[in-house]
Amino acid sequence: MTNKRTENEKKFRSWNELLDGGRRYFYEVQGKHGWRAQYVKEVDRSEQTIKFTRRYMIKRETWWKSTKNFLKTVAIGK
Repeated sequence: MTNKRTENEKKFRSWNELLDGGRRYFYEVQGKHGWRAQYVKEVDRSEQTIKFTRRYMIKRETWWKSTKNFLKTVAIGK
């Protein structure tokens, strides 16, 4: 577990401790043309991945959330 936890801490650099002993790691990437991508990984107490989410923001108004092959648009601030 320690090796996997160290690896996740090195890759993501930011995390929150969850009540069940797991963690939620997150990492954000800023693009050159104003877009942003956010990666969120949730793991259980043994550092096994439970959920991995990618979110994209384009033009500061709309988040595009992709899960598997499905794209869903969520408007922010409207």
